[in-house]
Amino acid sequence: MFAVEDKIKGCLMKIGLPKVPATDRTPLVDCGLDSLFSVMLVFELDRTFGVRVPATDVTNENFATVEAIAGLIGRLGAKVAP
Repeated sequence: MFAVEDKIKGCLMKIGLPKVPATDRTPLVDCGLDSLFSVMLVFELDRTFGVRVPATDVTNENFATVEAIAGLIGRLGAKVAP
């Protein structure tokens, strides 16, 4: 079974983020996350976790790190089964 954070890292790899974060607290902007990758990531999170991320939740704070995204996923009530 994969942790939510591992699935998020998988999403980041699927969208082609230039670098995979070294830790769950590594700033994703340091890995190449920009507005285009953020939009792609929102769609991939929807596919992976079955959540719709409202536009109001697509913020620098919510997408700052893998840890922050995991918190958002939890708040949105995502399906976290393997």
